[in-house]
Amino acid sequence: MDILYLFLPAILLLGAVVSYEDIKIGKIRNKWVVLGILVALLLWAGLYFFNVVKMNYVFYVLIYSFSALGIGFFIWFVGLWSAGDAKLYFAFSLLIPLSSYKYGGGFPSIALLINIVLPIFVFLVVKMLIKSSWKQKLMVVRGVLKPKRLLGFVLVIFSLMWISGQLFRLVGVAPNYVFNIIAIMGLNKLLDEILKYRFFKENKITNMKVLIFICVLRVVFEYKFILTIGFWKSFLLLTLGYALIRMFIRDLGGIFSKKVSVRNLKKGDVLAEMITKNGGKKKISSFGYSQMGQKESLFELDSSGLKEKEVVLIKKLYKEGKLKFKNILVQETMCFAPFIFLGALLTLFLKGNVVVVLMLLFS
Repeated sequence: MDILYLFLPAILLLGAVVSYEDIKIGKIRNKWVVLGILVALLLWAGLYFFNVVKMNYVFYVLIYSFSALGIGFFIWFVGLWSAGDAKLYFAFSLLIPLSSYKYGGGFPSIALLINIVLPIFVFLVVKMLIKSSWKQKLMVVRGVLKPKRLLGFVLVIFSLMWISGQLFRLVGVAPNYVFNIIAIMGLNKLLDEILKYRFFKENKITNMKVLIFICVLRVVFEYKFILTIGFWKSFLLLTLGYALIRMFIRDLGGIFSKKVSVRNLKKGDVLAEMITKNGGKKKISSFGYSQMGQKESLFELDSSGLKEKEVVLIKKLYKEGKLKFKNILVQETMCFAPFIFLGALLTLFLKGNVVVVLMLLFS
């Protein structure tokens, strides 16, 4: 008997409950995630005790699952989802047996992540295309196709795909398209934050100069590889993906926000503008919810939304006349739990990574 059938009830129940609650109350409650983790650990312990699986199998399950925990919290760190989403991703990693990753294309936890991220990206792009006007789309495309901006994309990808590749090799993880894009965006944001320090400002060391320097180093050390067709395929695909993400999520992302009076703010509202310590506001873009770019923020931003105490603080400052605005942009909330559950179901149904499966189908 396939051991998956022992885990399937827990996968389906956990996914159904957290998806329902995330849609209804906008929150993934810890008690369900912890229960799912405990059930998984008890099942693995029982399977080992009754000699159904060997210790090395359980060991690999734990290694891959805790890798997922680290990956999940890295994504939380850069502000792309909440801590609850990271924990749920870990729970599903623990509940899905390794036999379900026949077409994994690398680490099982990464295969599961791809199956989660891809539907989210498709959903966002389709929704943006439907909600935005032709005028908005045309303005964004024109902005992306500006020579200076295209040059910026090329420099970012050419230099940082090299750095991300070295980092993947260092930790022993096979790089893939989705992870490369996330890593490149994270590295670019990290570079922006580092260059804000006084030393770099005083010496006029800009993002562009650093990227050009890395590009030159890459040409010196990897000129043979750069001349291959494989490099150019990877480079062009990454540049296209990066440009699309910047174009849709950054430039068209504004269509998912609306102006709300400060007086009407409530718990769970996700701000599209940062409230600064001096009482002003600043647009949140790209990795604005990350733990890296919040030095100016009045309080710690989180993609899960405002807490009750933060709502009270904002309204108190507004009444005291310490805020320089009356309205603030609030984003439409998006529930990630159903997509994480969908990613788990896709993994079980396709026996692994959806991208690898599609490549095998059309090869």
